[in-house]
Amino acid sequence: GCEVDPDAAPAVLLLVVAVVLLLLVLPATL
Repeated sequence: GCEVDPDAAPAVLLLVVAVVLLLLVLPATL
């Protein structure tokens, strides 16, 4: 199966959080 690297997991989570924050902030700034 597809295994997620322990070192890569935090980076992926941060990326997801960053995208969510952008989606929440961008509409407010436009």
